[in-house]
Amino acid sequence: MYEFTSKVRYSEIGPDERMTLRCIATRMQDAAVFHSDRIGEGPAVWEKNQKIWMIISWQILVHERPLFGTDVTTRTWTYSFRGFNGFRNFVMEDENGKRLAEANTQWVYFDVKEQRPARIPKEQIERYGIEEELFIPDKAPRRIPIPADGAEGVVREEMPSFEIQISNIDTNRHVNNLAYIDMADNCLPLGMKVKELRVEYMKQARLGDTITPVTYRTDSYFMVCLNDAQGSPCAIIQFMI
Repeated sequence: MYEFTSKVRYSEIGPDERMTLRCIATRMQDAAVFHSDRIGEGPAVWEKNQKIWMIISWQILVHERPLFGTDVTTRTWTYSFRGFNGFRNFVMEDENGKRLAEANTQWVYFDVKEQRPARIPKEQIERYGIEEELFIPDKAPRRIPIPADGAEGVVREEMPSFEIQISNIDTNRHVNNLAYIDMADNCLPLGMKVKELRVEYMKQARLGDTITPVTYRTDSYFMVCLNDAQGSPCAIIQFMI
């Protein structure tokens, strides 16, 4: 297990003075990277070995977004490894131990040079360790189904296209997983309350690629498909409301 504690900074809050959904996910991603770095599998090693852990799905349940200045502890641990995949939980708590958010994630160990999943080294699994899985009552599957065109109760809208910028790219030379959440969040109606975030990553987007967001709204969720130039989704983001 790895954990770190830090106050909620001004740069992490929205108009309501509470940490944004994007920053909750950011802290969780940071915890996972810090955990990897602590066991000797951080960014410098990724570059050298050309092997990385790529996240392929998020499920984040938000109970309460912390206020500015609150001391927040973020914990993470791995609970399973199967095939090319690793599975990781997160919890976020305030200074009194109150649970603010929790998450389940699935990752794939990826060979950057060969552009395909790779075998997870046994010694790496041993260094991460396997701990008890967090109980999530409504644990969601990785796949997020896209509503069919004309589905009853679904309002579909195609948003203006945009080009991937340098600010979207991370050390792995592709769009960072949090940047997709930002892109989807920009489509979300202002002030919409989100209690859960689900993300499925389908393919890598890179610098200069064109993305067209397509939104689907129902009484229970607001979904954003970030489609490439061929109309195929790079990522599907579902905000449960």
